Amino acid sequence: MRTAELLAPGDADAGVVHGVASAEETLRRALWDLEERLPLAEELARFGMYDLDLIANRGTYDDGLRRILGIEADHGTYEDFLDAVHPEDRGRVRAAFQRTVRDYVPYEVTLRYIRPDGAIRWLVSRALLDRDAMGVPIRLLGVSIDVTEAKERELAIRDHAEERARAADALRGSEERFLRVAEEIDDAFWFSDVRPGGTTYVNPAWERLLGLRAQDIARDPRCWLLVIHPDDRARVRQEYKATLHSPTPCRFLDEFRLLRADGEVRWVRARGLVSPATGTAPARVSGIAEDITSRKRMEQGLRFLVDISALLSESLDVDKTFRRAVVRAVKGRSASAPPCPGATGQAICRWRRTSPAGPLPP
Repeated sequence: MRTAELLAPGDADAGVVHGVASAEETLRRALWDLEERLPLAEELARFGMYDLDLIANRGTYDDGLRRILGIEADHGTYEDFLDAVHPEDRGRVRAAFQRTVRDYVPYEVTLRYIRPDGAIRWLVSRALLDRDAMGVPIRLLGVSIDVTEAKERELAIRDHAEERARAADALRGSEERFLRVAEEIDDAFWFSDVRPGGTTYVNPAWERLLGLRAQDIARDPRCWLLVIHPDDRARVRQEYKATLHSPTPCRFLDEFRLLRADGEVRWVRARGLVSPATGTAPARVSGIAEDITSRKRMEQGLRFLVDISALLSESLDVDKTFRRAVVRAVKGRSASAPPCPGATGQAICRWRRTSPAGPLPP
């Protein structure tokens, strides 16, 4: 019998009955709207619900969950579901289920589900356990949310962080190996930011070659220019300045003399690379310097022997020829060259002291 038939027309409570009927109609409409909108909400939010009968071992899935799992059947056993869980997650999912049934705790687990088409979806599954009057578990009512996109972003960020960490470790390892090699080589090596107080590294060979301390070079990376011999300094400064202002990376190669604080003159062959400044990054210079003093002395000695040979072909007067060769060698040698270089230079010095012809002419 309908509600309206319970009361006769004109009954005093007709208004109340009418109100109840209106409320029922409103409730029916609300439930109908909810039923209509729930599938849309499930599709947009990417979640689905399930009801697992623990007694019959039968799970029922709604349309939202079927879409996520990529299946057509609306039911299946717990084992069917577990078989589709990623092998790496299967043990953890089984343990969470057993703990819920045994300890009556809420079920919550994050897992990877392998769809029939091979696609892998990340799910967060939450459920509550229902028990009968005797406390025996009978149902598991839950919801699964598809979090694949968020999880993939999370994993991408984590992988990127791990990759950067590995790259940093590899860089530190390379730097350590490089420094071990740099500390042992005989050639002088350096790199620096071209700015006061910039990062500078020089190996021990560079300190020995220049006669400067590492802290002096670190305080002013350009202080090595002050050690260049005065006769070479202007030329080297000009070339160095030109490379620093190059808009593209450029290499340099030069030979010049160093005048150390102890007065010793050393010839060096410097080569390296200048990287121009980019944005906020300063220009950087790295290079290696080889001590070629011995080679220069040998070259000077060879030139002296060539001169003697040429002069002997013009005159058989050995003493006069030797004097002329010495004069030519002294005048041709830079005043800053090392005194009496090598065996040939020492022979010249001894000849100057012992020659019966007297001292060399100016």
